Amino acid sequence: MKHIIVLLLIGVIVACGKTSTETKSTSHNSGIAFDRMDALELIAQDEEMLESCYTQNFEYDSPKCTHPVTFSRYGHYMLDSKSVITENGYTLIVRAIGSEISDVDCETFILQTTADSNGNTTTIEKATDSSGKDTTKECWQEAQT
Repeated sequence: MKHIIVLLLIGVIVACGKTSTETKSTSHNSGIAFDRMDALELIAQDEEMLESCYTQNFEYDSPKCTHPVTFSRYGHYMLDSKSVITENGYTLIVRAIGSEISDVDCETFILQTTADSNGNTTTIEKATDSSGKDTTKECWQEAQT
């Protein structure tokens, strides 16, 4: 849940601090970082839905719950069909699409969450480049700053 709050706050700060002309005039790296926020917002939105489902139904894959959103707000990323939601956890895999495919350093963002029998959860953030190399530190930190 704390990931969601942090991501939402960062999104608000970024959105409020940049006008469309400022966004167009930023460096290429700043543009990529801003676009990567699109991936993290999609993950945060889906994570919030799944955690709400678990809180209400004690399982992530309850038929009573809303399905995760497939495409990010700005259309730079989509939820991969290899994403998995089970009773006790989920793996959200978000891939770059469209113009973001050229962002070979952070092609895929992954969020894995599992809950034990006591309801304690473990969450792991991952990212990979286009060759499958682990780029977690670079991608998650850069997108959050």
